[in-house]
Amino acid sequence: MVKSNFDSIQLRYGLNPNQAFAEIRVEQPSPLAVLSGSPSYINFLDALRGWRLVKELRDRFGLPAAASYKHVNPAGVGLGDGSLDETYRQAHFLPDWNLSPLAIAYIRARQADRISSYGDFISLSDPVDVATALVIKDVASDGVIAPAYDPEALRILRGKRSGRFLVLSIDPSYEPVGVEAKDEFGVTLLQDYDASNIPEISAARIVTARSFTSAKASRGLTLAMIVAKHTQSNAICVAFGDHTLGIGAGQQSRIAATRLACDKAEIYLLYDHPKVRDLHFQQNLSRMEKMNIVDLFLRFDSLSDEERAAVQERLRSAPSPIGPEEKATWIKQKGPVVLASDAAIPFRDNLDRAARTSITHIVQSGGSKRDPEVTIAADQYGMVMFHTGVRHFLH
Repeated sequence: MVKSNFDSIQLRYGLNPNQAFAEIRVEQPSPLAVLSGSPSYINFLDALRGWRLVKELRDRFGLPAAASYKHVNPAGVGLGDGSLDETYRQAHFLPDWNLSPLAIAYIRARQADRISSYGDFISLSDPVDVATALVIKDVASDGVIAPAYDPEALRILRGKRSGRFLVLSIDPSYEPVGVEAKDEFGVTLLQDYDASNIPEISAARIVTARSFTSAKASRGLTLAMIVAKHTQSNAICVAFGDHTLGIGAGQQSRIAATRLACDKAEIYLLYDHPKVRDLHFQQNLSRMEKMNIVDLFLRFDSLSDEERAAVQERLRSAPSPIGPEEKATWIKQKGPVVLASDAAIPFRDNLDRAARTSITHIVQSGGSKRDPEVTIAADQYGMVMFHTGVRHFLH
């Protein structure tokens, strides 16, 4: 859709290198600035989607928020509250970083799905400080968007990837006006922006027999619902207090999204299992190599002979796989683990799968003709379930 009175930024190319012409256009005065690097089309898709998410989280919680984006969907999202204990640092192979709240938010986002986050685009709600820049410097990432940068932080980021790391700034007060436009095959589609707020998690929205909800569960539900709103449909988000555990994005069926999110969450919840902590790696392996080995180890029963051999070659002693009952027992004591759906849950199979991940709370829009069947399933599993009455499809 062509606009007049706009600023334009030339891009390296479109979605693919064969799409040679690409630029973005924004009405003057532009809220965006390229501070370093050469942006691509996908960079801006990730940056703008991610910025909307972390801005909403910042407004809702009053805390620094970070999102790790890949292919226009969040791989992980975190809030900058509290600290990272030694168990967490060891499970994620973290160096001895001196961390700020914003840096903690990004680490939680990055480590939530640490395989998918490789080569991510980072969205940060707050001005970037030196502590956060030093974390970003040490990870494989394509770029970052934030409202501002400390001068020394900007110097650090400009030196990343020999100056090719993309650094974007955005005016935090910017809000789009008018309607949202999208061109598809030469046809322009127009609609209002989805400016609806996620409702409060309150007792009035509970539809199950069980109603107890802790402050940590309520925070996790609100976080997960906001993340699901900003994830391509069908979307399911599993979360734990101040960060996501697994996101199922862009699936054609809701049960596929639920399976994907829960599978990812289970892997995350096993990172600090005693058998993982007891792995003895070969010398000179990088953090990323160790994380890849842990990910494969936690899927050991489903690996091919070649994959198992690759794991064993990188360990100094034979691993002792974690059995299904061991996994279930370890995950069950982690709670409260919560799940959000961007729209109505149409069948109880989603809850049957969620129960295997020891989900304790669920929030969804409701409105399916099978709502009573799904609520019965929640009661059978002793879950607390909320209906918001608001759908958040995103495409």
